Amino acid sequence: MDAEAVARVALREPGLSKACLGRAELHIKLLADQRRTLVAQRTAIGNKLRWFPHGLDPDPAREAAERATLRASLMRPGGSIQNWTAV
Repeated sequence: MDAEAVARVALREPGLSKACLGRAELHIKLLADQRRTLVAQRTAIGNKLRWFPHGLDPDPAREAAERATLRASLMRPGGSIQNWTAV
């Protein structure tokens, strides 16, 4: 459904009731909107923090070596993230 179709129906049917939210529904909508905003802000901050180390040390060779070390440690029998981060 698009806005144009809704507008046509509203013009064609003048006796339609108006859509409005009750008090509880309005509070739920406001809380959901606030949550959506907070999640977007958290995501933006996380993305920004993830790229700070690249700005400090943008050496691709070092980054590739770290990935290779991680991959090798995970491929060993019994290898896990816990074992790799404990080193």
